Amino acid sequence: RIADAENVTVAEENVEKELEGISLQMREPVETLRTRLTEDGSLARIRERLRREKMGALLYERLAS
Repeated sequence: RIADAENVTVAEENVEKELEGISLQMREPVETLRTRLTEDGSLARIRERLRREKMGALLYERLAS
């Protein structure tokens, strides 16, 4: 995968910001949400989605320059 080859990672701050947004939408405390998402595997999927978005932005930036 390109993201692995390019060593693209998602900062914990980005994950936290995403969780805060979901928390507001769901009207659920962030820590409760984090626990639930960790238990059902959704947190890993969110982290991977953020990584793919970051990789897409990086590729677009490279193609545009």
